[in-house]
Amino acid sequence: MTRYVTVAEVRAACGITTKFISDSDMEQLINSAEYEIERKLNTSFTPTTLIEQHEGDGSERLVLRRNPLLKVRSLKIDDTDITIAYTRWDKQPGVLWLTTDAETSYFKSKDTERNLVRVKYDYGWLEPTTTQTTSSAAVTAGDSKTISVASSSGLTADDYVEVEGMDSMREVCKISSIPDATSIVVDNLALPHESGSLVTKQTVPDVANRAMRVGCSLMAVARVVGQSFDEITGYGLGDMNIQKGEPYTQWRETATQLRKDWDEVKNSIRVRPAIG
Repeated sequence: MTRYVTVAEVRAACGITTKFISDSDMEQLINSAEYEIERKLNTSFTPTTLIEQHEGDGSERLVLRRNPLLKVRSLKIDDTDITIAYTRWDKQPGVLWLTTDAETSYFKSKDTERNLVRVKYDYGWLEPTTTQTTSSAAVTAGDSKTISVASSSGLTADDYVEVEGMDSMREVCKISSIPDATSIVVDNLALPHESGSLVTKQTVPDVANRAMRVGCSLMAVARVVGQSFDEITGYGLGDMNIQKGEPYTQWRETATQLRKDWDEVKNSIRVRPAIG
């Protein structure tokens, strides 16, 4: 099953029918292309959980290896568990820092052992939609938490939402279910959230979806061209010759246009930075 674009969307972009590539083969191709495009852009378009080990630098800040940073699930410094509510983070660069209330005030540097800092977090490139509501009651951190909202209209199970309030608490979580018109259940809240927090549905960026469609289409055209080397291109009936045309020539203009589209998309996307 594909994650971001459908077989129908790719066929519409490249014009390749099941005569050339079956639906199952196209799905496999899309899966490969989606993974490759995420790798090239150095991010994920679905929230992805990582556990990292670091050596601190003696400051209250730590730069994580992947971004944007959507949620910190767990943090341990020299075997001391840090309350996540006592941390803050800068989403886009993936910078995590400790508040003055944290169990320890700095990320310890290497002393007698390595990797004194261990952090479990979610990262991924999502963007907000116009579907937004507000919470109508405070909610504590934990798993399978119910958030009371003004309206759950426009939200569905498996949607990702960002919860953010004026208390500086912000994170992305996944909706597990929609019990009624004024509540949602999310998989996990790492932070407590105040009443009146914004709850905003998140989606894959349009430019990323376009990159997936165009990239998958280019790979599909390349496969069709590669399969056409042994196709019959002409017939001879006595003195009469019938020429069908070279298959590659028929796909060349399609490939040229897709390449232009890819270059345009590539120039509009900045590869996400990563710390090695």
